Amino acid sequence: MVHKIKKINDSLVELKNEAPLINLVAKKGDSRQRPDRVQTDSFFENCEKVVGREDAVTKIATTLISSDNQQKNLSVMTIVGMPGLGKTTVAKSVYNEPASTHFDKRIWVGVSNSFEVDTILSQMVESLLKKAGMKSQDALLKVLREEITGKRYVLVLDDVWNEEREKWDSLMSCLSKLNSNPGSCIIVTTRSTNVSTIAETLPGPELRNLSKEECWSIIKQRALNLDENDAELERIGRAIAEKCGGVPLVAKLWMAQGLLQTSTVENHHEMEHTGKVYFNILLNNSLFQEVIEGDTITKYTMHNLVHDLAEKVSESEHLTQELNDDVRHVARSPPSTLENMSEVTVGRLRSLFSNDQPEIIFSKFKAMRNCDLNKLPREMQNLINLRHLYVDEEIEFPAGMFRGLTNLRTLSCFNVGEEMGCRIEELGGLNQLKGMLTIRNLENVRDEAEAKKAKLEEKKNVVELSLVFSADRLTSNINDENVLEGLQPHTELESLWIEDFKGDRFPSWMLRVPLPLNNLKKLVLTGCRKCGELPILGHLLFLRDVEINGMDNLKRFGSEIYGYDLV
Repeated sequence: MVHKIKKINDSLVELKNEAPLINLVAKKGDSRQRPDRVQTDSFFENCEKVVGREDAVTKIATTLISSDNQQKNLSVMTIVGMPGLGKTTVAKSVYNEPASTHFDKRIWVGVSNSFEVDTILSQMVESLLKKAGMKSQDALLKVLREEITGKRYVLVLDDVWNEEREKWDSLMSCLSKLNSNPGSCIIVTTRSTNVSTIAETLPGPELRNLSKEECWSIIKQRALNLDENDAELERIGRAIAEKCGGVPLVAKLWMAQGLLQTSTVENHHEMEHTGKVYFNILLNNSLFQEVIEGDTITKYTMHNLVHDLAEKVSESEHLTQELNDDVRHVARSPPSTLENMSEVTVGRLRSLFSNDQPEIIFSKFKAMRNCDLNKLPREMQNLINLRHLYVDEEIEFPAGMFRGLTNLRTLSCFNVGEEMGCRIEELGGLNQLKGMLTIRNLENVRDEAEAKKAKLEEKKNVVELSLVFSADRLTSNINDENVLEGLQPHTELESLWIEDFKGDRFPSWMLRVPLPLNNLKKLVLTGCRKCGELPILGHLLFLRDVEINGMDNLKRFGSEIYGYDLV
């Protein structure tokens, strides 16, 4: 399938350039306001037409109302298919047409990756009675029995991921107690054939790929205000439809290329927040898939078909070797290529990833927002729109580099320079930093007064802070205590790491009772060999992880850490 999609997508770049002629352009939509985990519903969008699934709907309806099925107490049919093939659309079609006349009660539950029996029962009650809040399984079953006893019902469980037979059996045991009439049934939509094997008692439909004509119909319906007599626009639209590989989701992807919106009067969220919302929308619409190891989501992947399409569509916007004016993202290109960029390309560049010293004037790249380098020229201070900078841990920053970078949100590491290098005071103006910040080579800070110029107390969005002194100093630095005293972070900090501190005592803000870090969840003290006293931690309600290594002078670790003797 992957090779087939690659083959039929050979001309997508040309088609993308022609798409605006038939109004296939990026639009700002309401979907970004959807919550992180969106439950599906049984309703179609206004004027939405189901395309190419009439045969599947007919097969399901025929099976469900057949005389054989009317003799069964509770049957289960699964609709299985890869993301974007139209499983939910088929279920909605059955739910809203044949099911509306054949069944006494209709219930729709969006399940997703959480398959909890009581949650499903609760959603069934809410669907039937618009009543929520009951938690007891017994109470839920009583209400459902009152509504369903002696009636024939259809229950749609949309987007089921559960492959544990025990959970499915538990749900079926509960539903068998509702005293429904024979002929009641469950329709399950799922990506997993394992789910089908566990649950199915009736044969489900096989969802075929759509024809070119059907893909063209979807494009026309969703994207075009088309003059039926305009043969050229129809030619372009049909050519795009031919490249969709018969998958409805791919046809709809032409509507999914909206760009991130910056803050407006109505929308006060930053671009990064908006990006997270958009990511979750793509996740909920199956463009991304979660990879779960144990009980943890370790990463996200993209279906091969969607990946190939996205790569093909965007290939003109990223540069790895050849240069063109549409490039927005550059990676692994030699400095000579960067030097030869046209003014048009320079104005559009947003991201740069390079292992070489760029022999270019960075003042030209004022639109750049992401940069990943292992060598930094002073001219980088001209990148006034730069938001994300990723650097090697050992990199040296030229003096004055951060004075113009006040829009930075991400800085992977800040290395304090020596006398003629980048001083810690350059962090002072970076109050929009977010997430994790690591400050290294703190032995190069002169005193407490200079340390305070970093203004860590004002960086309220930095939630993980690492303060690192060099381990290979030949002599102890009696100034460490003063320096750390001036680096008190914001009270909302969640993680604090202190490494190779050579002072005898931690700073006063760490020894205060209560410690002024109410949200702290993790504390790591490593290589602080001369310290013999720990902070009082018993008042920190959210603290989960404490790691202590290499504190050679620590003689006792007892109840005093909880502050009992101070209460």
